[in-house]
Amino acid sequence: MLKKSKQLYLIVIMVTTILFLPGRLCAQTNIKINKEQLSTFINKWRVKNNMTAISLTVYTPANGYTTVYSGFKTIKLISKIDKNTPFQIGSITKTFTSMAILQQVAKGKIQLTNKIGRWFPQFPRWKNITIQQLLNMTSGIYRYMEVKAFSKKHSANPEYQWSSMRLIRLAYKNNDYFESGKGWHYSNTNYLILGLILENLTGESSKNYFKRYFFDKFKLKNTWYITHRYDSLLLKNIAHGYHNNQDITNYSMSSFGVAGAMLSTSNDIAHWVNAIFMGKVVPRGQLRAFKTTIAFSAPPKPKGSCYGLAAYYSHSSKYGDIWWYSGATDGYLSLFMFLPKYQLIIAATINHINGENYWMLMPTNDFANQLLKKLLVEQ
Repeated sequence: MLKKSKQLYLIVIMVTTILFLPGRLCAQTNIKINKEQLSTFINKWRVKNNMTAISLTVYTPANGYTTVYSGFKTIKLISKIDKNTPFQIGSITKTFTSMAILQQVAKGKIQLTNKIGRWFPQFPRWKNITIQQLLNMTSGIYRYMEVKAFSKKHSANPEYQWSSMRLIRLAYKNNDYFESGKGWHYSNTNYLILGLILENLTGESSKNYFKRYFFDKFKLKNTWYITHRYDSLLLKNIAHGYHNNQDITNYSMSSFGVAGAMLSTSNDIAHWVNAIFMGKVVPRGQLRAFKTTIAFSAPPKPKGSCYGLAAYYSHSSKYGDIWWYSGATDGYLSLFMFLPKYQLIIAATINHINGENYWMLMPTNDFANQLLKKLLVEQ
């Protein structure tokens, strides 16, 4: 009888462990990946939308990482991209900043409820804003990119090197959108503040921290955090960015900082997203915090979207839960999607923006809809 009780106990433990493995609940992983069809799909989509280049990576447990790419590094259409060609990834950078902060929470150096007044006494109006409110965009802090002084300076000299503190000071001169915790508004200023807090807690630059704890540890060999300008070797290898056919590649990355100044590939992004949602970057408690969301309404984001600690959440009647982020800089767009039901990860990067279509890579727009249909319906 004792032996049977022990066996039953072990079964319960095993079932409980399986149920609470991050992202592995009831996954439908029998997806077939046809690399040739994916390659044809992105090439046709690129030509139709007049894009210079696109890279796409699809991950499933059964197929691993499948990367396809199409196009050229520059608008001159001479040098083709490959799977290792980096693109700017914009706000997907925020997932790295969030994970770095959550690692400090896991180490006991900080709590999400800590108020930022202890680090920034020079900004008394913000003294009661918490770390969590910065992370989930409920601080009410003004977006420095909407400050006229920034826009004027950036337009006149896009190669100017900004400091995070100067951008934060510009934001502070403007009224907050709302009292902290009483609304939601997307603001890069939140993450610049988090970057300075991270450096204070760790005693090292964000650039060094990202490399040591993320790029090196998870073998993201084609991912870089750029504080200002590219070096000559990197400039030679990247996909140039274009806005209405104007090459913006030499614009300073300092205007984005830890809110958006990374270069990466679709393959590296997919690996990073896998590491996050499989619980390899932060412990279970901090991953749960990362996935704790607040509902908001901010078109053109999909209706019913929620925001966590640097990841959006949407629910699809067709595909179930979707965790995602769409990044945009002056000449680049990026997207990742994680669908737990299928254990499916999709990551995409493009390097040409036409008009003001910054929302082309959204989970409810044409590209994602066609791709999901091809992967999950047309099987």
